[in-house]
This record gives sequence, structure tokens and C-alpha cells, in this order.
Amino acid sequence: MPDPIAVVDRNAIVRVANPVAEESIGLKSGTCLHDFMRAAGADGCKVSGFLHLCLASTESLPTRFELTQGAPTVVYGSRLVLPGSTSDGLVLLRFDQRLEITSKFASLNDKLAAMTDKARHNHIQKNQLKDMVITDVLTGALNRRGFEQLLIREHKRARRYGRPLSLAVLDLDFFKAINDKHGHAVGDRVIRHFAELCGASLREQDSIARIGGEEFAVIMPETGLAAGEAVTERIVEATKSNVLSIDNIRLCYTVSAGVSELHAAEAIDDLVQRADANLYVAKDHGRARCISDNSRIN
Repeated sequence: MPDPIAVVDRNAIVRVANPVAEESIGLKSGTCLHDFMRAAGADGCKVSGFLHLCLASTESLPTRFELTQGAPTVVYGSRLVLPGSTSDGLVLLRFDQRLEITSKFASLNDKLAAMTDKARHNHIQKNQLKDMVITDVLTGALNRRGFEQLLIREHKRARRYGRPLSLAVLDLDFFKAINDKHGHAVGDRVIRHFAELCGASLREQDSIARIGGEEFAVIMPETGLAAGEAVTERIVEATKSNVLSIDNIRLCYTVSAGVSELHAAEAIDDLVQRADANLYVAKDHGRARCISDNSRIN
């Protein structure tokens, strides 16, 4: 019986498959080879590496795939150039479940294994770098970039599905005086302490961001104004009742906050500006308090 044969392009899409490929292993034209092989238990990174090597070689290269469905399979791949064709990046694949891979090609498997490990490592590094770009080093909260990215996503979701979204902007009271009196190292401890208090007061769906020196923001999806104000009030009250001990220093500090809820068809800038305006009202009326759209003092 002939072997299953298929032609795939550089994007791993099957252009042509012979009848044996369709009948015996279910590989059809238009199928994504990555999806097909992963469904059969193959390593997706290894599949990508194998196609890359085939495109770079003029020889027929075999490798063995350990599949959870069916017997171990040796796949032979070679770059395909059709006379008179303008298509580039085609690979001819032959699937053989009867043969064991010979020692002649053992180095190819080793090379593929190394490429697979490198791909995984690069993926992990990419995610770590992405986290570093949007994370505040001092507190571990989102930084301003992370805050803006998340707020854009939540704003789109709230607008699309008609769901509530509330935003709180918080600013530590008299923070400059703390820095001037005790130094920036103590000021940093205060900022970290406040971020921890926020984390303990927030719900699972809420996100805290440090958007300035002593300024923070809390994004509250699926949250109306009353609930958003209640969450923010917890933070304000927790700050009032906590004492931070640093060496021989016992510090008490407070925070002021403004809360707003997204209005229908409202832009992000308007939501942020209303929260900021409410924060300034809180500052102007004694600090250590939370002011929302409903409780704003005129």
C-alpha cells in the first residue's frame, strides 16, 4: 500500500494530500499541519522545527514523532520545487509508520530536540519580558503602560457587552512630607506597604496600578459605582487604621480617592478625568476620604 503523502506550504497548510493520506490518517487539503500533529499527540514546536529544516535542505530529512494516537511515525520531508511554478516554500511529506528511524539520522532528532527546547525557552523569556514592561518594579503592581493597556481592553469589553466598569484614582496624602522628613528609602517602604494594603482589600477581578510617584489606580470590571465606591472606601479605611513600623519609626499615613463609573458611549479619557476630578474634591475637603460621582461635594 502506498504511503500517505502531502504537500504543505511554509505556513504549515496542506496544499495537496493523496487519497491514502486522507483515508488512512485523515490528513486533507486545507488542514493545518500543526493542528493535525498536535491532535495526534506530537510536539508543536518539533513540527515547526522540522518544517524549518526541510525548507533549508535539499535532501530528504526524516524524523520520528511519538504519537498518542497510532503507532510511532517517521515523517520524511524535503523542499519541493515545481518546474514553472512561482510557489516558494513548499515541503513534500511522506508518512511511514512501518519503519524505525536509522542511526544515520539520529543527529537530526537531536537537532530538533535542541530547537524545541530553544523555542520553549524563547517563549518563556518573551512572556517574562512582556511582564517586566508592564510591571512596576517597586510594588509589583501594573505600571502606567500596563494600566493603560488593561483599561483599553476593559473599556472595549464594557462598551461591547454593555457591562459596568468603575475606576478609582488614589493619591497618598502629604507624601512629599514623608520623603522630606524620613528620606526616599522610607518613602519607598510606604508605597510598597500601600500597594500591599490595596491587594488585601481588592477583589479577584480588580487590578491595581501605580501610575505615578504616589498615585495609584484601581480598575474594577463588572462593577457599578456603588460597589466601586465600597471597594475604594475599604482601601481608604484600611490605610487609616494601619501603622507602618520601620526600625524605630512608626508611620501613619492616609490616602484620598476619586471614583467614577463608565457612562454609555463615554471615552476612556472622560472616565479618567472624572475620577481625577473627584480625587481633587477629596483633597480639597480634608483628604483621607473617597469621593465618587454620587457623593461629590459641589
